[in-house]
Amino acid sequence: MPSERLGCRLIATIDRVPLHRVAIEAWFVYAPSLFGASYYVDCAGGDDGASGRDAASAWRTLEKLNQREFVPGDAIRLKRGATCEGMLWPKGSGAAGNPITLGPYGAGAMPVVKADGRDTAVRLLNQHDWEIRGIEATGSTEYGVHVSGTGLARLRLIDCV
Repeated sequence: MPSERLGCRLIATIDRVPLHRVAIEAWFVYAPSLFGASYYVDCAGGDDGASGRDAASAWRTLEKLNQREFVPGDAIRLKRGATCEGMLWPKGSGAAGNPITLGPYGAGAMPVVKADGRDTAVRLLNQHDWEIRGIEATGSTEYGVHVSGTGLARLRLIDCV
């Protein structure tokens, strides 16, 4: 019965580790994937040299946003009343029950993604588990929001123009 003895030794080892230490270590390992992070873009007054992690240090351009790969639970926030020029093509996918969200922050009109003659204003390619809410996609030659590829699942567009 070697496997039973190994199991007993493993339990004894865990029993010697204080419970609060196990809980703290588990928090640091699993919390980022449970809650995600928020990223802010203010195309009128942001700064691409900033962290993008709160409204006061928002990024300025979609290009900066497009460079980052987002993970389940992340939130991308575009400032209300601002117009962002170019194509918004964020990278990464969410997970079932833990999507990546794209939506507005602040007060005022919907944020606008203005494609300026590109074929698409907002693109998702081979991505899944996204929720896009409360934005206006305009100025493209073909698509406001273009979703295509393989592995598409659980994609939601809510209150968009």
